[in-house]
Amino acid sequence: MEAIYLKYPDDNEAAVLYALALNTTADPADQNFTNQRKAGSILESLFSDHPNHPGIAHYIIHNYDNPVLASKAWPLPASMRKLLRLLPMLNICPLIFLPDWVYGMNPLSPV
Repeated sequence: MEAIYLKYPDDNEAAVLYALALNTTADPADQNFTNQRKAGSILESLFSDHPNHPGIAHYIIHNYDNPVLASKAWPLPASMRKLLRLLPMLNICPLIFLPDWVYGMNPLSPV
């Protein structure tokens, strides 16, 4: 996936797939969360360019699905609430439960 990501730097979907591949192949013993941080950087960059893309927000939240990195996902629930208003047909379970998921990962969350 990295080769495709590098070969097609303007292909957002290739970037998303590469980030997902990084996250799903992360070494569970890596206490630095190298893959998750790299994937998060890619996804956050994409999200800043495409803030109305519900998939990217969803992937960022799951990418930071651990107590060490959870705070990096804290801004996303507000964006997802906005997405629900913009795209009511997306009013589905993942967009509804993800804010609780994010804030539940860390007792110091902002809510």
